[in-house]
Amino acid sequence: NDRLGKKLLELHGYGILDSWSIGQINSRVEKRLRQEAFREIPFKQPQLHSGDMVLGADEKHQPIMSFVQSMNAGTLLLGNTGSGKTTLISFYALQIAKQVAGLWLVDLRKKEFRMLLPLFAGMGIDLVVVRGRKFKINPLEVPLSTDPYEYAATITDVLVKVLNLPPRASVLLSIAIIKLYKQFNVFADSSHKYPTLFHLFEAIRVDKDANSQARQAVLDNLELILLAFGAEMLGYYKGWGVHELAKHHMVSELTGQPEAGKDLVLNYLIAAEFISRVSRGISNKKMDLWINCDEGQRMFSQSKETEGYGGNSTTDLAGLVRGTGAGLC
Repeated sequence: NDRLGKKLLELHGYGILDSWSIGQINSRVEKRLRQEAFREIPFKQPQLHSGDMVLGADEKHQPIMSFVQSMNAGTLLLGNTGSGKTTLISFYALQIAKQVAGLWLVDLRKKEFRMLLPLFAGMGIDLVVVRGRKFKINPLEVPLSTDPYEYAATITDVLVKVLNLPPRASVLLSIAIIKLYKQFNVFADSSHKYPTLFHLFEAIRVDKDANSQARQAVLDNLELILLAFGAEMLGYYKGWGVHELAKHHMVSELTGQPEAGKDLVLNYLIAAEFISRVSRGISNKKMDLWINCDEGQRMFSQSKETEGYGGNSTTDLAGLVRGTGAGLC
């Protein structure tokens, strides 16, 4: 950044590269590489003042910059109650919004993200607020380009975690879902109808040969969600397509809903979109969807209940997020 360095960059920008300029540039770069190689701290020298996104300020009150595309990965933000996590995320969301096709802000406990409505409107962006009971989803609907067998395994893991079921229930659920897919002709790739959780409940209820403990656990816990959300939310053969929701800027307010119901909606939306992107072979794509889960520690915790059947499918899929063009905070 000294006078000569800036002039060398200017010459390089104009394509003026005589032997003297090349020599000066090479010597400066090689000197800096040697300095970085022998530093006590084994990291590259940070570039804090370039980018298209403000992260915060340094001790001299100068903006610390980064690039929006650096959020095309997993981000973890930790802080005590009242430390400003939601405010900081709102600040980031306003900068990211114009550069992505879809942006999901999930409020599990509060209703603070709706305050961004006028700010998004001022930027010409339509921010939609969806309250918990207004979702119209079918968690058994196979996402875009996804193999039904693969999705059956994924949604089984999600249901076992959400419903806090014993490991044996995963086998019962998986078999029941595949049978329903065959009954609804899902494997023919021409179906516009998918079985719902109500069909799954009935299929397990009439299966008298199933393991009694696993069967009763599924019925008891699934019935709670079906009663809480009802047919107006979960009774659709074909609900809102997750790949279509990924093109919208949306606030999801799940406060006031049963914990299992919150987990179901959030796990389904994220797992379905992630597995669809992986199935479509999306690789090293520019970020076009940014998801933030406020108070999301419950969803991504690796609890003891999940260890018995191989882990948390949503957490596993989140590990693949960077290459699919979806950022997750």
